[in-house]
Amino acid sequence: MNRQVNTVPELWKEWTVGLGPGNPSIRQLEAQHGPGWRTSSSAANFFSRRLRIINEIQRMIDFEGLSEDEAVNRLEARR
Repeated sequence: MNRQVNTVPELWKEWTVGLGPGNPSIRQLEAQHGPGWRTSSSAANFFSRRLRIINEIQRMIDFEGLSEDEAVNRLEARR
C-alpha cells in the first residue's frame, strides 16, 4: 500500500483498481496472495488501519444503499 495516499478517494482507487500501470489493486493482491504480499509487521499494521476505512465504505454501500462515490465522498467529508 502506498503511504503517499492521503485521501479516501485515493485509497478506494488503490483498493479497487490500483494506482496505475504495474500497480495492481490491493483487492487483487489480497485475492491472489493473501497476507503474503505484506512483507513486514509495519506493512501489516498499515494495511489493518486502511482496511477499516475500506470496510466502512463497503458497509455503507451494502447496508445504506449508497453508491461507491457517495460512500467515498461521505467518508472523505468526515475526515
